[in-house]
Amino acid sequence: MCQRSTTTAITSKTATRSGTRWDKTARKAFKAGVKFAMGSDAIYTMFGQNTRELGWFVKAGMMPEQALHTATTNAAELLRKEKELGAVAPGYFADLVAVEGDPLSDINVVLNNVRWVMKGGSVVADKRKK
Repeated sequence: MCQRSTTTAITSKTATRSGTRWDKTARKAFKAGVKFAMGSDAIYTMFGQNTRELGWFVKAGMMPEQALHTATTNAAELLRKEKELGAVAPGYFADLVAVEGDPLSDINVVLNNVRWVMKGGSVVADKRKK
């Protein structure tokens, strides 16, 4: 039986433990229309490493674009902040992450090829070749 407003989490602890059923459970939920959001309470996931969830979402059956939505529009909608978060548009609060490569064809570029990060209008991390 499903309940409305039930919350579950895919953490590094569950996603990397062999013998767990997280991927089957996530795949069933995704196919049933459950909306997923990427996020972390930073207890089991170190800051900056929560993007690994995107790869786990793809492993569970999402297309890379759908996985990226878990970190943008889906997260904003589930927080009921879709008029101020989740988009790159005037009046929206957004951090930007630039990667080398196409995350729509290979979600791993989001994990391994980050080139710069912008927060609050300022570049806060820059790994571009100069």
